[in-house]
Amino acid sequence: HKNPSQTKRVADYLLKNAQTDIEKAEAFYLLSESEKKQGNYIESIEHLFKAKTLVDPKKDHFLNSLLLISIAQQCRSTGINDISEKYLNKAVAQISLITENEELIIAKAALRYEQADRLLDQDSIEKATQVAKSSENILEDVKTMIPALLIKNYVLQGNIYLTSRTVDSAALYFNKSIELIRASGFEDSPLEAKTLKGIGEVQYATSNFEIAKTNFKKGLEVSGIEESLQA
Repeated sequence: HKNPSQTKRVADYLLKNAQTDIEKAEAFYLLSESEKKQGNYIESIEHLFKAKTLVDPKKDHFLNSLLLISIAQQCRSTGINDISEKYLNKAVAQISLITENEELIIAKAALRYEQADRLLDQDSIEKATQVAKSSENILEDVKTMIPALLIKNYVLQGNIYLTSRTVDSAALYFNKSIELIRASGFEDSPLEAKTLKGIGEVQYATSNFEIAKTNFKKGLEVSGIEESLQA
């Protein structure tokens, strides 16, 4: 999340030195995430399916669930909603088989993020708020270990509240995000870019146009931001 280019270099190294199928799958998953963060969506989905062929759904439940959620998200983003739903349902089944607590928290957070984002796309604001909030409650307990997931959740909730024109609540979540970004060392990351964009939109909605412009500009200057953010 902090530096997609660096993540790609690490993933390339891991793939080159992978000894097992699961190690190769993990490297392909990291490659997919880094490509997605840089707006290279075709390469991202290709890496996901390469990883998918390497995992065993009968035992690699954690990694398989993350791959299925990512594939579901990519399908949804291109409008293939029926296929996306099938992959998400498969992910739910895989998550139910995870026994390690931290893995379960991460997988559930990823699932609920995708569910809430999907509901937001469908303008089901109340349901999206409920799902995102339920994920926040889980992630608060592990924010020192995996702060990036909680930052993503804060940004999502900020965007949900922006969509419903609840500007004060949106501002609250974008401010929580920027505070955790600074506390966790995630400055100059795509997460910071998305947060600054959200803060800019809050300022624009409250007619603070110059401050909004400044935050938009700061967000666009962040390295490694997704192509969609620059559009």
